[in-house]
Amino acid sequence: MTGNDNIWEKRNVTDEFRVKDFVGLYESMGFEVKVENYTVENCGSECNVCMIDSPEKFKVIFTKRADNFEDELFDE
Repeated sequence: MTGNDNIWEKRNVTDEFRVKDFVGLYESMGFEVKVENYTVENCGSECNVCMIDSPEKFKVIFTKRADNFEDELFDE
């Protein structure tokens, strides 16, 4: 692992109904998962026209490698 392997990375923005699906997927791949409420600040300059009217309906999903992450999952 390199020094940057344990940094939270934004993976996607999704509606509140799909959060559990994505969390389960990322955890099954060995990632730690953090979910935050959508804000313009945590999504930068991405298209957010749909989200401005109802930001409470959207979540931002971040992942990082778990301490026991299995690198073999991604070996070719």
